[in-house]
Amino acid sequence: MKLLISVSICLLVCSQAFAADVVENGSFEMPPEKPERPRYWYVGWSDSPAAYGANGSWELDTTYKTAGAKSLRLSPNSVGGYSLSQIVNVSTHDLAGKTVTVSLDVRQNGLTEPPMITIFAFNPTLPPDPVFGIGIAGKAITMAIGPDDTWQTFTNSFVATDNAVALAVFVNVSGTAGSAWFDNISAEVDVPTPGPDPAPKDSVLTKRNFRLGFVGDIPQNYSEKAEEDMIEKIASASEVLNVFFHVRWTSLTGELVTDGHKQRIEQAERGRKAGLDLIMTFDFTHGDADNVGDINVAPDGNPPPGATPFDFTNPVVTQAYRDELLAVADIVKPKWVLVGIEVNFFHDLHPGQWDEYVAMYKEIYGELKAAHPGIKVGAYFTIDWIVSLAGIMNNSNADEWRLLLPELDFVAYSTYPGTFGMLPDDYAPGSFTVACDVAPDLPLLIPEFGAPGGVCASLTQAEQAAFLERFFGEISTVKTDAACWYSLYDVDYLGAPAWFSQAFAKLGMFEQDGTAKEVWATWQAAYETSNPFDTPLYFFPKKKKGGCSLGLAPSTPEDMTGTALPVLCLFAFLLLLRKLFTRRKLRPAVT
Repeated sequence: MKLLISVSICLLVCSQAFAADVVENGSFEMPPEKPERPRYWYVGWSDSPAAYGANGSWELDTTYKTAGAKSLRLSPNSVGGYSLSQIVNVSTHDLAGKTVTVSLDVRQNGLTEPPMITIFAFNPTLPPDPVFGIGIAGKAITMAIGPDDTWQTFTNSFVATDNAVALAVFVNVSGTAGSAWFDNISAEVDVPTPGPDPAPKDSVLTKRNFRLGFVGDIPQNYSEKAEEDMIEKIASASEVLNVFFHVRWTSLTGELVTDGHKQRIEQAERGRKAGLDLIMTFDFTHGDADNVGDINVAPDGNPPPGATPFDFTNPVVTQAYRDELLAVADIVKPKWVLVGIEVNFFHDLHPGQWDEYVAMYKEIYGELKAAHPGIKVGAYFTIDWIVSLAGIMNNSNADEWRLLLPELDFVAYSTYPGTFGMLPDDYAPGSFTVACDVAPDLPLLIPEFGAPGGVCASLTQAEQAAFLERFFGEISTVKTDAACWYSLYDVDYLGAPAWFSQAFAKLGMFEQDGTAKEVWATWQAAYETSNPFDTPLYFFPKKKKGGCSLGLAPSTPEDMTGTALPVLCLFAFLLLLRKLFTRRKLRPAVT
């Protein structure tokens, strides 16, 4: 769904703030959850391929440490450098003017270049930074210069010049010999305190006959800890998690499926462990806000190798999409699969390829059914493509959709009243069930829906909550599998078109500082309503709910000639952009 941060002139709602350390596991005392990395730290970047690990090694050292039982030891074997990184657990929508202070203890032995710690705030709307080559709202670069075999404490800081998408920290070593030890890494910044929860509400439902779910696109910030917290909150008030995947053409680019989709696979794993049933939505048309409906290019911004022409008339393209989807489904093992996002956009932009999509869809349907008994498969459209504001079926478009029959297990649509000038009251009563007439014998599935609410939104919080009550009331009158809200949190879509942010930035049930909106109370009331979903639909068991500073100043770019910094900067530039605007694609669902 969504991708920008526009700078609007709005009333600001202020909340109290307090200074907090926002680095997770900076003392490295937590045992790893995965053997390939320390808890909350990534080798390289969060989407670095497994091959990056050949640049060095890490271990949790119990011999050399300054506090606790462990420190982090990094040993490089590449002049290109070896890094561990973390997007820190803080919302950066209000970072402007705040001081970010980083501190850490460092010990080194036998390195040809000093170890380095870098913390920076990424903002793609700003002019490129002379060191990093990307928009930076502040940075602190510390070269840990000192003697071997001696622990030293370093501190550094910057004042943010603007808000940011994320705040990231790197520790880096380079060369082919030696090691560095890191301990007590912290980054302090003022963190806002969420406001009080809304008053509890009674549900409009006497009994709930459909599952509740969320799309997992928008945590409170882009840290791994925030991702964990999001899944925990979703599991506390729903039964379903919809995980969005975006085709990366792995079979044509040579990228491993597990590398290309690492973060979303991890999200699915977290959801499953939390007892959530999974929807897997596998996109091919919503790669960026300005090209919705066109087939997504590869991560490097170009059509994948060997895919000419780059369209669905080329069997190489359809085969690559199909193979990647099936490979991801084998890993994720979802209950529902959606072949594309809002594919009516593709239909309208490329009508000459619709038959090829239908044929590809049916092949995928058959293969999924054979490999995963009990799985449900389908595709979905925007509600306005099928149903007019007057609540009347568009029979011509419905007939196009029926070409997917009989290989459809549900009728599905997305809807976002309150965006693009269409308010909830503009939809005639019953509008949200008319789409069922496409195939009356099939259940309804809502893989993504929402309405904006709050300051600077087209609806007030009360109007957002009232829409949800109406929506629940309507879909409860038909057989419905699940309804998934997009998204849990509001988000600033820095770097995307202004129209995009204005439409989608306020869809969350929580504000960016974590304050719950009225709609969250409406949702909770529906969740607590009597329902038959204490056990899962298909496969998996359901979890019951129930120091002293040496004062090292930042070095200038001129001081860093011959160090690992240029390599690190290029690394951060390429992979940060991929992380924030390809892997986590905050893609537009336009209705």
